[in-house]
Amino acid sequence: MKQPSRWALLLLLLLALAFVSIANVREFNPDDESLYVHIAKEMYGKGELWIPSWCGSEAYFKPPLVYWILMTGFMMGGVSLVAARIPIVLLTLATVLLAFLIAKDLYGKRDGVLAALFTATSLGIIIYGRIAMMDLPLCFFITLSAWCFIRALDTAHPFWTVAFLAAGGLSTLIKGPISLVIILSAAFTCCLIFKRHRHILNGWFVAGAAAALFFMLLWPAVLAMRGEFSHWYGFFIVRENLGKFSDIRYPVHTFLASYLIYLFPWTPLLISSLWILIREKLYREERLMVPLIWAAAVLVMHLLPATKLKHYTIPAIPLTMVFISAMAGSWGADRAMKRGIIALQALLVLLFIVFAAAARTGTTWGDILLAGGALVALLASWRTSGGKDGLSAGAFFYGAALLCILPFIGNHSFERLPQGALPHLEGKVAAVRIQIYIHTYFLGRPVEQIDNPVDFNRVLQEGGRVIISETDFDEFGAVRGFKLAPVEKIYSWKQWRTAMPLPIILEAFLKGDTAPLIDTIHVVRLKKQKEPGLPVPGSFTSCLSPT
Repeated sequence: MKQPSRWALLLLLLLALAFVSIANVREFNPDDESLYVHIAKEMYGKGELWIPSWCGSEAYFKPPLVYWILMTGFMMGGVSLVAARIPIVLLTLATVLLAFLIAKDLYGKRDGVLAALFTATSLGIIIYGRIAMMDLPLCFFITLSAWCFIRALDTAHPFWTVAFLAAGGLSTLIKGPISLVIILSAAFTCCLIFKRHRHILNGWFVAGAAAALFFMLLWPAVLAMRGEFSHWYGFFIVRENLGKFSDIRYPVHTFLASYLIYLFPWTPLLISSLWILIREKLYREERLMVPLIWAAAVLVMHLLPATKLKHYTIPAIPLTMVFISAMAGSWGADRAMKRGIIALQALLVLLFIVFAAAARTGTTWGDILLAGGALVALLASWRTSGGKDGLSAGAFFYGAALLCILPFIGNHSFERLPQGALPHLEGKVAAVRIQIYIHTYFLGRPVEQIDNPVDFNRVLQEGGRVIISETDFDEFGAVRGFKLAPVEKIYSWKQWRTAMPLPIILEAFLKGDTAPLIDTIHVVRLKKQKEPGLPVPGSFTSCLSPT
């Protein structure tokens, strides 16, 4: 195939991957996304740029840059979750382009293509590259800063020194100062190890540092002028940043495991690459180590707080893929890399088997076509994933498989809060162990989150409505010495279970029956009793009566 045709196919694949399933706001809708879109929606409606608000109250969860980005989506497509995702998707494409540029500058165009394909098809980017959260924008700015830093080392041009620091300063308007700490620690580590500080620590570094400081102080300075500094400090600095060091503690191994999972299916190539790096003492090679040091900085800095959420690893993915592309390109014939490729092929075979089992649940011709296309593309990916050119072809076919897999999953997802439920959620509303920001977004008013039968009874006795799964109600009803208030069902719908033990999943796949994986969600209210002292039913089924 001619080179222009290859580039056209690659571009079409990346565009399709970025936008596929962007409109699936049912199951593919994280809780935090609804919070951020709701805040952006309120700011957009009020014409406010600096003070985020949620349900009318100041909400300094994050700085305003991502809210501004989401507002550009509103300008393009109206105020909706889908419109808010459009600029995030564009940033995803820009991030994939940056991975290509970094790898091309360091190793050559062929490795650049491989880095772009690995990045675009990694599980973390597939998930977070099309939803309106903070992680992808932060990933873009950290990757942009890394590219500018690498250009500064290669060219010693002052523009790139200023640009890498300015990008770091801008990144603080997404989540706060943590991103600038990551960027500076990565840059200084590289300069220290490879003695390249003269390319960075010059007169232009001062100008870049001033630009970074300007962006970092811009938001608090504006809020101070508007009399909001103390509120902002208590909410954002103390609660949202310093609070991460004393909040819920997440284990280190879970955080690092999430990073490896988000690299899927290219994880075995990272393990092989690291083994070769250590075995051959390649850590002396600057061009290999610079992207790896930047990726490591993201992980290490997020390991320090007690709160280590799995999606904090997303900004490390593009730079990791740049490193993997270089190692796969240069050491493709090495025994360790060949073993990594074999492990990769084993993962593709496993995915083929799993999706073949899932395809049995398809009921329409559309599902059959999607499943067939995915299986053919997975088979092609497996057959071509060997050697440097083979990895490029394998990654391309894997991306083609994702174009079929993601819509198939979307066809089998459930709404988090169906439109039909909204008229039944009047007055006070609470949700049991269910994400509340999604419900708040659709209702337009705060929803209380509860997790015990005492609060369940309280909300009902206050005349409220409760959103509860059948599983949770059974658990509440089984509490000894406690009687649940009698309730009646006023609306119900289906959702995937929040907890799915592996044996049940395997059984469902083997039988081609997903019913054991599905739970029923109900909107309930206090049952009107005709006689005083009516006994409280013990089972959920007998306790529910349709209106």
